[in-house]
Amino acid sequence: MNKGQKFSAWYFLFALIAAWLFAEYIYKPYAERQGEVPYSEFLADLDSNAVENVDITENRITYSIKEEKKSPDQRPIVGGVIFSNKKNKAQSNIKSVVRLTDPLLIERLASSDIKFGGIAQHDTLIDLFMGIMLPMLPLLIIWYFIFKNMGGAGSGGLGGIFSFGRSRAKELQGELTGVHFNDIGGAGEAEVELREIIEFLKDPKRFDKFGAKLPRGVLLVGPPGTGKTLLAKATAGEADVPFFFITGSSFVEMFVGVGAARVRDLFEQAKKKAPCIIFMDEIDAIGQSRMNAFNGNSEQENTLNQLLAEMDGFEDNNGVVIMGATNRPEILDQALMRPGRFDRQIQVVLPTEEGREEILKIHTRKIPLAPEIDLRSIAKVTPGFSGADLANK
Repeated sequence: MNKGQKFSAWYFLFALIAAWLFAEYIYKPYAERQGEVPYSEFLADLDSNAVENVDITENRITYSIKEEKKSPDQRPIVGGVIFSNKKNKAQSNIKSVVRLTDPLLIERLASSDIKFGGIAQHDTLIDLFMGIMLPMLPLLIIWYFIFKNMGGAGSGGLGGIFSFGRSRAKELQGELTGVHFNDIGGAGEAEVELREIIEFLKDPKRFDKFGAKLPRGVLLVGPPGTGKTLLAKATAGEADVPFFFITGSSFVEMFVGVGAARVRDLFEQAKKKAPCIIFMDEIDAIGQSRMNAFNGNSEQENTLNQLLAEMDGFEDNNGVVIMGATNRPEILDQALMRPGRFDRQIQVVLPTEEGREEILKIHTRKIPLAPEIDLRSIAKVTPGFSGADLANK
């Protein structure tokens, strides 16, 4: 069932409920009030012996008036055709009245020559269902909008409620990242160290043959704007493997257990696509040290514990390389940095003069430059600039 069919099914359900509500609470009361008369008129009809039979319900009394016998010549004649007004009479002879507390009513009916009886009220399945659902309807509507806003636009209506624990990682095939190492300048030694990761992702059996093991996690550490995210994308682009991108803040929600569920779902998806790369940007959002935590059972701690178990727990994640990026490695938890997890740190430093010149050449590939512009001179007068600073200038 596609998205359009799901919306059609929900619209049909809401239309069915609206039709039932209209019939039950608008049309039915309106129809019952059509022949409604005052209770005093009902008593007057009883005293004048004009009532033929009476039907009593919990809240209403419906009764019919005796029909007066008329001779055939009293019927209206139009164009030589005799018309009967029996249907109109039947409708006008039926009256209803709101039932009041009258202890003498049954005695009056019994003393008169009137057929009377009660009508049992039977609740149908739809009545029982709506009796349960209607009080809950405002709560369901509130929860629908809460989960829709917190579950993201991609969750789609009520489906967001059931997919709240799903990972929000964006998956791209390596080539679709559109970034390679020739699109990055000034990476220096970071590019050299990442080449080993690329060789492993391209041919993991080659490493297994010699019993070599690649580090489970690679942490890119460096100041803001030095290209940590670009390096991760370039690694996936060079290896042409699936690339899962997510930020650390996407795991943590106000509901306890959601972050851990998203971590589990992320690794389950990654294992199906192995070999692949999971890149967690700003990992310090969930990887902060637990030494100074005031709440020992916080959502952030639960998410971190699940991440530690997935990276180096009982199950093996062969073919899944976890890459993280942060500019604050000093606040990360020690358990996250131990061997078997993020045991390799790659320093992404500010570019040198040659690196800045490479970056300027990359950013000016599609820009026509005047002959007198010297990128080498610009690189010399921009010490301490990151790749993002040079791109912004």
